[in-house]
Amino acid sequence: MAKSLKSKSKRQFRAVKRADPASAYKIANDLRLARLSSKLKQSGLKPRALTDAEEFKRKQEGYETDEDVEEQVAEGEDKTEEGDKGMVVDGAEAEEDSTTAEPTKVSTSGPRLSRRESYRTDKKFQVRPTPKTHFRARGEAKKMGCKPHRRR
Repeated sequence: MAKSLKSKSKRQFRAVKRADPASAYKIANDLRLARLSSKLKQSGLKPRALTDAEEFKRKQEGYETDEDVEEQVAEGEDKTEEGDKGMVVDGAEAEEDSTTAEPTKVSTSGPRLSRRESYRTDKKFQVRPTPKTHFRARGEAKKMGCKPHRRR
């Protein structure tokens, strides 16, 4: 049988190969380490992306988020071109904006339609309710419809 790569003897032989400066195994291992370290250095220079929790917290505190910046770039908005109103001094304008910007509440109670049922309601078809499972009591006879009870 073949030896596992976890076996101590295999691991020992590989360690010896890595220690020998003239072996091809050591050269390949050094190249691999150099490649991986350069990748890590490049990724370390990039700014870290915010997690969802951090993004939500920044949004609640009123900071500009990455989503807002992306939306502005997509719409081509530039506040200097549009003639910005400036700072709100008394807060009256902020109250008017907050009343119109309230999100509509979505009901989470009540029946939730399946994909098929929502399609049928959109197309104005009749929506049949999903059948409820009926568990027979002990001794209750099976409903056979028009089938005879025995074969003929």
